[in-house]
Amino acid sequence: MSISRGTVLRYLAAETPPASKPRYIPSKLDSFLPYLKERVAHGCTHTRQLWHEIQQQGYDGSAQQLDKWLRLQRRKASQNHTTSRPSDESQTSWPAPRTGARVMLSCTENLTPADTHLLTVITQDERLKLLRQHAQQFLAMIHRRDVQQFDAWLHRRQDVALRPYRYFVQSLKNDMDAVKAAIISPWSNGQTEGQIHRLKFPKRQMYGRAKLDLLKIRLMYPAAEHHICA
Repeated sequence: MSISRGTVLRYLAAETPPASKPRYIPSKLDSFLPYLKERVAHGCTHTRQLWHEIQQQGYDGSAQQLDKWLRLQRRKASQNHTTSRPSDESQTSWPAPRTGARVMLSCTENLTPADTHLLTVITQDERLKLLRQHAQQFLAMIHRRDVQQFDAWLHRRQDVALRPYRYFVQSLKNDMDAVKAAIISPWSNGQTEGQIHRLKFPKRQMYGRAKLDLLKIRLMYPAAEHHICA
């Protein structure tokens, strides 16, 4: 592609790069767009139906071309709906699941002002407010190792009308002996799981990239260095 000297000089003299202009490509739909826009405005967005209607008017293009145009109209309508929301709604967003779970399970005194505000918004739903109460009771029972309250806590599960919570409670009932032993016993397999994770993490990082000798060096060298420093 050749560029004239005048074009180069004009670009150099401009303070900002010239805006690119999209190139318009004529389409077989052009002469039918007024009719299609009117039909879409009346709520008809079915590709096959509109395709048959404009075929009777002389359209000889494909249904895929019409479907592409309809998807573009839906995308534009969705963007316009998003930008037309009130400012107070656009500034309020639902938290990520992990953030919401952290706020629901944390004690009130450990929350930051932002977390406190988020908790206030979440607990406006009565079901989530009751769910937080049950979660706090469960955590307090675990911290105090109060297994006597476990049965009573299970019987109150009907108060929360949330299916995932009821599934969680049912899973605890299915493994009742192990759950009660975990509440009473001071022992935990956390150390074992931590060591397994420490080994598997570099293995996943190096899978398909290194042989066993390099993997062995990476796993054994930090341990040997720690032993020497100690």
